[in-house]
Order: sequence, then C-alpha cells, then structure tokens
Amino acid sequence: MIRWNKFILAFLVAFLSGSATAVAQQAASLRRYVDAANGAYANDGLSWAQAKNNIQEAINDLAAYMAARGLTEGGEVFVAEGTYSPTEGTEEGSTLFASFKMSPGIAVYGGFPAGGGGIEDPADRPMKDGSRYGWQFLHETVLSGDLLASSPATFAWSDEDQTYTTAFPSNVYHVVWFATAGFDAGGKPVALSREAVLDGFTIKHGHAADATLSGRHYSRGGGVYLVDGGVVRNCIVTENAAVERGGGIYLDGGGRVESSFIHRNTAPGASTIAEGYGGGIALVGGGDVRYSMIVNNFAANGGGLALYNPDDGGTIEESLCMSAVASVVANNTASNEAGGVYLRNGGILNLMTVTANRCNGTGITVNNVQNGKSAGVYVANYGCILNSVFWGGTIGTDGYVQYYHRPDARQTGDLTSLVFHSAFSDQAITELTYTYRSSVLSLERDNFSDDSNIGNYPIFTRPAQDDNDNLRVGVV
Repeated sequence: MIRWNKFILAFLVAFLSGSATAVAQQAASLRRYVDAANGAYANDGLSWAQAKNNIQEAINDLAAYMAARGLTEGGEVFVAEGTYSPTEGTEEGSTLFASFKMSPGIAVYGGFPAGGGGIEDPADRPMKDGSRYGWQFLHETVLSGDLLASSPATFAWSDEDQTYTTAFPSNVYHVVWFATAGFDAGGKPVALSREAVLDGFTIKHGHAADATLSGRHYSRGGGVYLVDGGVVRNCIVTENAAVERGGGIYLDGGGRVESSFIHRNTAPGASTIAEGYGGGIALVGGGDVRYSMIVNNFAANGGGLALYNPDDGGTIEESLCMSAVASVVANNTASNEAGGVYLRNGGILNLMTVTANRCNGTGITVNNVQNGKSAGVYVANYGCILNSVFWGGTIGTDGYVQYYHRPDARQTGDLTSLVFHSAFSDQAITELTYTYRSSVLSLERDNFSDDSNIGNYPIFTRPAQDDNDNLRVGVV
C-alpha cells in the first residue's frame, strides 16, 4: 500500500511539474522581443538575446503563432529603445500607406532599454527621474512616420500666423493603424475581436494629408487611426498632422486613449473642405479619452479636442457615446472655433480642466455661421458637461468667453445642452441661453488675488516653458 502511495505521489509531482513547465513554455511563446540596436530580422524573437529588429515582423509572427493554436489573447511584444519606421502597408498603391498595424489580442510595449536590461515585466520599465506621469519613460521608443530618415518632418509654431509651419518630405498617412479588421459596406471600421494595446511609445511625424479624399481615412489620424477595441496608453503623440480630423489621434467609432501626452499636433482643414476638427484628438461616433494631457495643438475647430457626430439623427442619449474624462486641455489654438474643445451633436466632458486656450476666429464665417465664439468649449446642438473647469482662454484681442452653445435652428425652443457642477471664468458673458445648467460657478478672470479680495480664484500653477514658449506640461 505504501509503495502505491509513493507511486501515486511521484506521478502527481511529475504531472504537476510537467503542467507548470508547459504553461511557462506557452507563456514564453506568447511573447516576442524587438531591439533596434541589437536585434536581427532573421532572429526568432523569443528572447532579448534573439530579438528581432522589426516590430511588424514580431507582431505578424506572434499573430500567426496564436492563430495556429486557437489563441485569441495574451500576446505581448516588448520593444527596446530606438527609432522604428513602418514597413508594411495598410493597402496597395503607395509607400505612404505604410503603418504599424496592430493585431487583436496582442499588447505592444515600448520603453525597454537596449538589450532588455533583464526586464521581463512592463511594470518594471525605468522611468525618468522625478517622473509624475505614465508616459515619462527613461528609454524613449519612437514610432516614426518619416520614410526618409535623412529628411524628417519639421514642426515650428508661427506667432505671426498663429499656426504651425510644417514640412513633410516623405511621411506616411498614419504611423499606427488599428483598423486591421477592415471596413463594412457603409464605410465604418469593423471592431477588433479582442483588445489591442499600444503602451509606452512616442508616436510622431504622421501626415494624413490627402484632402482630395474627404471622408476617407487618408486625411484623418496622422499619428494614430484608432477603432473600437484599440487602446493607446502611456504614449506621447507629437508633431503629427491631419487635414480633416484628429491631427494626433482619430477615434473612428470607438477605442480608448489613456494616460497619454498629446502635444504639438495639427488639423488645419483645407480650402476645399469645411473640416479641421481636433488638432490633438478627434472622436467621431464613439470612444473615450482618459487621464491625459492635450497641450499646444492647433486646429480650425477644437484646437485641442473635438467630439463630433456628423449628424443629429439619433436621440441625445445615443449621441452621448463618446467622452473625455479627467484630462487637461491647455494652451491649444483654433483658427475658427473652440480653442480648447469642440462638441458637435453629442459627447460628454467630465472632470476636465480646460484652460489657457485661444480662438482666433473672430470675423470668420463658415457655412453661414459666424465663428470666434468660444475660447474654452463650443457646443453645436448638444453635449453634456460635468464637474469641469474652463478658465483663462482668449478670443481675438479682447474676448474671454469660455462656453458657447449654438443649437440647431429647429431646436431653439429646447434645452439641448447640459452643464452640471462646473465653473467658468467670465460667466456673465457666457452664452448659456439654451443650456440646462445646475450648480454652475463663476470664476474670476485673474488666477489668484494679490490682496484680500473675496472671489472665486482657480489658483492654477503655471508649468515651465521651453525655448519656444510651449508649455512643458508633463515633459522632463
């Protein structure tokens, strides 16, 4: 009897040991490594020592491995510091279609040191000294849209023209592409079957520039084209451009941006189209932005952020399908309307700080609508604002309106916009006629009082500036 017990015990130990080994081997097989400095294309990518040097090859190899085994999630790609350019197109016909194509069920992490540094957990990626934000990695990992490294894109702010002067010698339409499941017959992107995550990268120099194809993706989302099921987290998105919408990031019907720094992007519009929405980020028909900073961007409408539904055919509830939460929108500029945030036919702003934005649209008329009404937030038809602060924005030479609501002509008898528990500087000159509001506070125009004057002062701390007078929010 004792012998049988020993036999059974030995069998169980061997079985459990073998199972644990199998699980560990499968986990290891669900990871690929990429290293620009030390990797090679022919490597298997199963360790830092055998890292690949091409991100797309690592994603494709892992996706094929998972598909062959019926695995739908749990894949990881670890990428070491360096600059990477896309090598595979979203469609045929031009090198400008090249993008980093994300795959469902796979998370791609940047911010690792060259050689890996022995790090096998994204939570252990080194951060900069004194870092306060999730995107401040010590080892910068750049996804670049420059097809010619010798001729990179250039970005410079013009005080005279109040816009960015840009040059894109040879740059892709989108640096990162999440719409890998394609589009349906109506032109809407198909949602990803499993979550795809991009975490820990600097994304720059995408140029969605083809204004002749209005309504197509070629003019939207220069940095990232995001769809439902896609996540951008702990990233810096900078110096990208889109003619129509979302200079930095375009959320087409869904997706999520969180804990990211979106700065120095542009969506200027073009003479042939009445567009140019969301210099930093544009959400259309869905999606969420959370815990992020949207700073120093430019657009025709919504210098920092635009939440945009193309039509108002649905109910208000159906149109509140996109949101920006617990984020900062600061120091952005619009040439037409809404220096900070533009809401059209829906969208929710909650726990937002919208400050020091600028609108230069005074005297400009587009589609028979006079522009230049709001420096902070502009609501076309309807939207919902909760628990937010709007302060310090300017219009032209002497305007200070932070909120303006323009309902559809058919709806002027209805209260079509909602504002609760929020604060605005210069509330006395804010257009709230067709807005239902509750617990709305008026802030002083000054940031703080130099004496004992009683008033509502926001007391913001102004962040440092760089040599070009750009706010250095979140950047060390």
